[in-house]
Amino acid sequence: MKTKIMRLIGSALLLAGVLGCERIPLHDPTADLFLQLDIQMDPQVRTEGYFVDFERYPEFEPKVYGTMPSLVRACFYDKESHQLVYEDILPAEGDFVNVPPGTYDLVVYSMGTTSTQLENTDVRAASLAHTSITGSGIRATSLIDSVQIEDDEVDIIIRQPDHLYVGSVADLVVPVRDDLEQTKVVNVVMTSLVETWTFEVRTVDGAERIQNAEVYITGQAAGKYLWDNRRNNRRSAISFVNGVDREKGCMFSVFNTFGHLPEPRAYAVLQVTTHTGGRFQWVFDVTEQFDNPDNIFHEIIIDYVDIPDGAGLDGFMPIVSDWIVEIEDVYL
Repeated sequence: MKTKIMRLIGSALLLAGVLGCERIPLHDPTADLFLQLDIQMDPQVRTEGYFVDFERYPEFEPKVYGTMPSLVRACFYDKESHQLVYEDILPAEGDFVNVPPGTYDLVVYSMGTTSTQLENTDVRAASLAHTSITGSGIRATSLIDSVQIEDDEVDIIIRQPDHLYVGSVADLVVPVRDDLEQTKVVNVVMTSLVETWTFEVRTVDGAERIQNAEVYITGQAAGKYLWDNRRNNRRSAISFVNGVDREKGCMFSVFNTFGHLPEPRAYAVLQVTTHTGGRFQWVFDVTEQFDNPDNIFHEIIIDYVDIPDGAGLDGFMPIVSDWIVEIEDVYL
């Protein structure tokens, strides 16, 4: 008899993901609700081919897929005040929740992130994911059609976010029921709040001269709101080391971001140090690549870079003559 009961419970759990908010033969006399969680860790970038090779570049795997959390936090917000009225910590597969009857807006998010931090989770619309500031900023100045256009705003440099998986349900009704009624089952799909992109320089002449390469991506959001995926409008830049394949003559990396803001242009600032002490930089306007709806694999592609042979100038030498990039301290 005990074995038969366990089989029935197991079958019921499998049906939860299909039936969503419908009632199924699942019961706990002390709980009014069962949250069935579906954490989707699908990659947002191409994973086939030479570059995204996790054996060769193991640091790319958590950026592409994230890490399956062991715990999540379920937050129930009042429909009128939008204030947090009930919360519970659950295993990643879901669990029973003994939430009082009522109508709520539900937000469920993964716990245990390393870089991504949360604030203001007591208020539904103010719940914000962000990362820490590294303490410096970047500002780009452009010369277009011989007219100098200066952007006085500085993009703060932030740490790359790691994947935070979030799901939400609006107008969730938790009914009043007696002990004999079946527990209401709600399926919550959780997806990453963070975007994953690749950065590629397809042809690098003089790649064998490179000691290291670093990239800054400007015009990015400094955070993202959990409830409606709005981007925080504070401008930021993220930085990462760009991998160099000296034999094939190319560069490649993977980076995570809260997304490109709609107003500022997005620039990719490539800084290279050579084995002979040369320091060079290039700036590319990559706004259209971020904003292109057909760029479904989130690829930032630079066609060509030529690494000069020589020591270069003191400091970074702007190779593209109509761009100057200025790195400066920012006090926040």
